[in-house]
Amino acid sequence: SYIQQAVTSTVYRFETVAILGTRLELMRGAVILFQEQPILGNGYLSTMYLAEQTDILVPAWRSFLRVHNAYLQFLAEGGVIGFLSYSYFTIYPIYRLWGSNFNNEKIYYAFLVAVLMIIVFSQSSTAYDRYSLAPLYMMVLGGSMGIVDNYSSKRSSNTTQTNFR
Repeated sequence: SYIQQAVTSTVYRFETVAILGTRLELMRGAVILFQEQPILGNGYLSTMYLAEQTDILVPAWRSFLRVHNAYLQFLAEGGVIGFLSYSYFTIYPIYRLWGSNFNNEKIYYAFLVAVLMIIVFSQSSTAYDRYSLAPLYMMVLGGSMGIVDNYSSKRSSNTTQTNFR
């Protein structure tokens, strides 16, 4: 399946020490870039060719790579404002799920695990802007918010009906 291939690919990338070293250097480059413009960032796609913009040690044939960490990429490209915006849209669904009172239902656990996986995969990828995964992320994050709102509205309407009786 597609998900199995994505997980296998990610695990393979972490098993290769040379690639991991390159990723750590790219992450260091993102921090350097963030320090130059911490409030508003350096702009979308400014993390492309980090090796040429900073003093990080990345092989020339890998110099085109981006950060491969969504949070650091948002810090470098969007500054604190972009980072807080992205964090809000990825962490708020977990807050809403955690604070909801329907945690005894199976759908709760499905959405909670899916949203947590998005946060975990964001540590090694920038899939939010990848055309193949961005719609999936939007559906999971939006679906988790929708299911909480739906459950909350049903619960409040049942409470209201009970009060009128």
